[in-house]
Amino acid sequence: MLQLIYTIEDYRFGFNGKENLNELTGSTGTHLDFGVRVYDSRLGRWLVVDPLAAKYPELSPYTYVGNMPIEAIDVNGEDIYIIIYTTGNHRGDDMLKAAADTREKAIKNSQDFNPKEDIVVMISVADISDIEMKVEKNIELLSPVWGSTKEVGIFSHSGKDGPTGTIGTRTNQLDEKQMKMEGWGGIDWNWSGEDNLLGVYGCQSASFAEKYSQQDNMKGVFVAGQNGDAFPSIYTNVVENTEEIVNDDYSKVENVYLVSSSIVAKQLGITNGMSFYLNGKKDYSKRQEGDIKEMKARPVPKGAIHK
Repeated sequence: MLQLIYTIEDYRFGFNGKENLNELTGSTGTHLDFGVRVYDSRLGRWLVVDPLAAKYPELSPYTYVGNMPIEAIDVNGEDIYIIIYTTGNHRGDDMLKAAADTREKAIKNSQDFNPKEDIVVMISVADISDIEMKVEKNIELLSPVWGSTKEVGIFSHSGKDGPTGTIGTRTNQLDEKQMKMEGWGGIDWNWSGEDNLLGVYGCQSASFAEKYSQQDNMKGVFVAGQNGDAFPSIYTNVVENTEEIVNDDYSKVENVYLVSSSIVAKQLGITNGMSFYLNGKKDYSKRQEGDIKEMKARPVPKGAIHK
């Protein structure tokens, strides 16, 4: 008869279900891995302060779950990144998905992203009003483990009244395929409250960004939009396509950005920056982060006046 024998050394989990780091001292249960902090049970203290201590000045940076260890647990998760793109477009499905995938890669490759603590969620919609249901459902499932929302990106055709879906909007309908501001204002994004961003990458979306930044659910959140028509490009500072993009074949294109460019900017061979609004006021403008094409200095036209 097979008999299985386990010893206490075989069981690697201790207080609150956290893993014992026995290899640190060679003893069992002296150090517990809480993800962003390590707890020394011999001293009865943390080896470092809570990395989110600045958000809770009323609590000691060395406390655990607000001094409620019986009622709460300390999850490893910190940030949720949500990327939304539309499907069912008469044109542009592959373009929008490629741009969304590029943003996903950029987030995962950034210094702020920790795959053990952060997660990127990709959400596709045809009806723009489905964003509320799909976002809140994902947050309900993910936030107990992964924390709060850090950033949202919306990749779709768009206009001055916001992102456009590909079928009729069922609730809070505006202009058939868009959504009224009341609908946008009702979405619980579950913001973390620190350096949050919602970027709208479709055409003429800066006007929407300004209005949306005034809503109660966007207080303290940067909302960014494009200042002109948006075009696919392999660079963020110039509009430049490849043969694959021209032929609408994005499977072989490494990175695709949706960038905007005015008539004047096009003549200069550059793109516009996106406008960032905070609480209804424009805060700054800048181009997206990503691949940049090195530009040669343009010759000064004859007769030009230097100041």
